[in-house]
Amino acid sequence: SIGSVGFTSDGTDLAATDPNDQSRLTFNSTANGTLPFASKALQLTDESTLSYVLFYHFFGMLWTKLLLKAMTLCVVSGAVSDWYFCRGSDERELLQRWPVWRAFKTTVRYHMGSLCFGSLIISICFVIRAAIHYLNRRTKELQKHHFAIKVVMKAILCCWHCFEKCIKFISNLGYIIVAMRGKNFCHASVDAFKLVFANAGRVGTVGI
Repeated sequence: SIGSVGFTSDGTDLAATDPNDQSRLTFNSTANGTLPFASKALQLTDESTLSYVLFYHFFGMLWTKLLLKAMTLCVVSGAVSDWYFCRGSDERELLQRWPVWRAFKTTVRYHMGSLCFGSLIISICFVIRAAIHYLNRRTKELQKHHFAIKVVMKAILCCWHCFEKCIKFISNLGYIIVAMRGKNFCHASVDAFKLVFANAGRVGTVGI
């Protein structure tokens, strides 16, 4: 931010005043209907605006990353399930041509809402975990003098880490059921939880 910037009606005359003022950025316009804020001044505080913008972009990047991961899992699951459950030889021969492409089109057309919702839940869990870690770092000095606070913070970190792991595991299974049966994310996650609970011994053995 470098002070106040003015725009004339033709948009070519730019004048910067008070370049040493780093507290705010003010946009003024003398154009007639050329800018949406022509009659008002927009004032932005540097620190607060920067923090909001950084958080917005960080959360968007995280959500996009998890969405791409969910799409990959759903596409692979859809291609494998289509090939596995097809019965006739003609259908299997057709699927062998473009199985991944067919699964990708199905995922984009029918399952994007479920994938966006699931990745949003995991993104929120990640942000909460980051906030807990930030609080833990901010209270390091206090934890040195109060053992009870240190125990509480460690317990919160451990419990949330376990909860986040369970959410991610159930969500991945839910994406697979979404690709197989075409259900929404909530119903697919419930089916995945029931499936894991009914086969806890097998799941634990495979996990080991």
